[in-house]
Amino acid sequence: RSAQITNNSSISTPSKPIKPKISKRNDTGDKCREENDPTNGGIHSILQQTVMKLDIIDDRTKSVEQEMKASMEFVHAEVVDHKKENEERKKDLEVEETTNTQRKQHTIEQSRH
Repeated sequence: RSAQITNNSSISTPSKPIKPKISKRNDTGDKCREENDPTNGGIHSILQQTVMKLDIIDDRTKSVEQEMKASMEFVHAEVVDHKKENEERKKDLEVEETTNTQRKQHTIEQSRH
């Protein structure tokens, strides 16, 4: 019986290997080809340059933002100082007006006596 199974299996087994319909991709070979391909190297260097330029732009943007923040803080402090000065001036003017009215009233009272 085992001899018959061996004979049948050799008959039913094809002599040539059958290629699969969907070929499997050999990733390692593709990676090697990509690394050695001069156009990909050019693309890689272009991408590196672009990333470097974007980093420079990002750094400049951050420095401009910091300068703007410092300027805004300075302007805000100036506004606060001007408000305080205006309040003090108003108080001084009010005091001066009240003293002037009191002087006038005093002179009027003295002229009556």
